[in-house]
Amino acid sequence: MSVKRQGSSYQMSKQTTYAGVVYEEFSAVSAKKVDDDREKAKQWTYYIETLNRTIDCIYEICHKEQTVNGCKEALMYLSNSVRDFESLIKTIELEVGWDEKNSKRHAVAWEIRKAISPPGKTIVEGPNKKDANTLISMLKL
Repeated sequence: MSVKRQGSSYQMSKQTTYAGVVYEEFSAVSAKKVDDDREKAKQWTYYIETLNRTIDCIYEICHKEQTVNGCKEALMYLSNSVRDFESLIKTIELEVGWDEKNSKRHAVAWEIRKAISPPGKTIVEGPNKKDANTLISMLKL
């Protein structure tokens, strides 16, 4: 696919081969659309590169400090993210299939994953005394 700018729009061409003959299809695309697509691509690249750098930094910290618990914590977050993205893929495929199947909108509810809370002070209430005593007595068995 090639893109050529013509004034305030772009001329996009796409080559298709059929029975050994090359056909070229042209379509006019607004400059704003191409600029929006470029901006989205830049943003996507930035986030993926940031993710990779962050993972590399965590890896180096765990290796340098030889902290197995840090490795386990990183793995926990990564495996949770894998599950979240696999679930997102299924949801997107279901939504796309739903849109293709039914042009009319119907009421549908989706479960949205909670964002991971940022690091910092997190207030966690401990178990009440009765629960703690029950747990201790179970561990003594």
